[in-house]
Amino acid sequence: MNDILFSLTKEPSNTDTIEQWAKAIHVSPRTLARMFQKELGMTFTEWRMRVKLFYAIEQLHDGKSVTYIALELGYSTPSAFIAAFRKIMGKSPLEYITV
Repeated sequence: MNDILFSLTKEPSNTDTIEQWAKAIHVSPRTLARMFQKELGMTFTEWRMRVKLFYAIEQLHDGKSVTYIALELGYSTPSAFIAAFRKIMGKSPLEYITV
């Protein structure tokens, strides 16, 4: 599982599904899902979202635009990224960075 964590941290835009990751490490998707819950206390999807969020915050602090970050992370539109960011952080990326 450490390989998955490392890979997704290094490439937060990776869109491989839990099924694809499970196949790569020769376990069932259900087993991998249980591993995430047991070892990290969250689902694969929740963990992936946090990785993306940390990347986005870092990029915002580096002065990157919301559009650039959204596209880097694989969102179809900047507004989809903004909605996801707001859902977790309670404010938009620009509101977050200006506080």
